[in-house]
Amino acid sequence: HGSPLLPIVVYHPTLDIHCTQLTAHWHEEMEISLVQKGEGLYSIDAVKYHVKQGDILIIPPRSLHSGNSIFGHDSQNTTILFNTSILATSSKDICNNQYILPLQECQLPITNHILADTEEATEIAEIIKKISDSMTKQDKAFSLKVKSLLFELLYKIILVSPKEKITLAANISIEK
Repeated sequence: HGSPLLPIVVYHPTLDIHCTQLTAHWHEEMEISLVQKGEGLYSIDAVKYHVKQGDILIIPPRSLHSGNSIFGHDSQNTTILFNTSILATSSKDICNNQYILPLQECQLPITNHILADTEEATEIAEIIKKISDSMTKQDKAFSLKVKSLLFELLYKIILVSPKEKITLAANISIEK
């Protein structure tokens, strides 16, 4: 997704009568999706979420996830997919050690669903829109802007996430 030099892509998936299901899959990239309209049913690591317009889904790297449309409620999302390596540094700084490496190793506690109509959802949605706009326009030095926005996005997500990683009983099934 994206390129080796800028491993990020923004796309706008739709679940509707033509595409009713996103089959279960996983990938190395982190995925953050803003529901622009409609409703859908999603599963992230065996936990089900009913999402509606304004909700945000956060799918950490290597998390098994899928989606289904709800009849009569087509949904459209703005989705950012990025390899967390874009945030990593070769130095052993505190940010890399406390946040980026644990995220890459699936050890950072991350909330998967932020409800619409909250201050957090509004702030994160704004960052998602800025990233999408920067990726579309690709102005001079846009990659610096995108990278800085990814850090801000991760910061906002960490603020609303639990302090400790929750281990699910379903982990054995997910691993299989």
